Amino acid sequence: YTSTRITQFAIKKMKNIILLAILAIYVAYASAAHSLLVHLDDPLQAEEAIANGANFLKYNKENSLVFVVNGVAPIIFAYPGNMFIQEFEAMLQEFQGIDIPVNVCNNSLHGLAVPASAMPSFVTVVPAAVEAIAEWSAKGYAYIKP
Repeated sequence: YTSTRITQFAIKKMKNIILLAILAIYVAYASAAHSLLVHLDDPLQAEEAIANGANFLKYNKENSLVFVVNGVAPIIFAYPGNMFIQEFEAMLQEFQGIDIPVNVCNNSLHGLAVPASAMPSFVTVVPAAVEAIAEWSAKGYAYIKP
């Protein structure tokens, strides 16, 4: 073999090794669990927020999901049995066994004159949504707002 041919062979092998390493990194990342915070402040976006959350969990059941609800959006929880409560409950049922916190801002409830006691059992009332968003973000949750 000539030195040129040996060099070409070595380059080809190195390219294969690099491609395999890139593929391994991609596979490891694609199958890794992720964390997502869905911020909902507009009741008109509730269906999309629920769908985003459900799709995120369907992709990988190891993913972590949290909803933070503030502004006028908490009104969707103020009337028992409405379609938004039913949609949240259906999603929570579909992913039973996965903890999906639904944080509702107490400041928003106060502004809407809705008592915290009116919230469904799956809701956790937090003092301030902005603080909850900061806390979840600090834990590594990616942020989306439909």
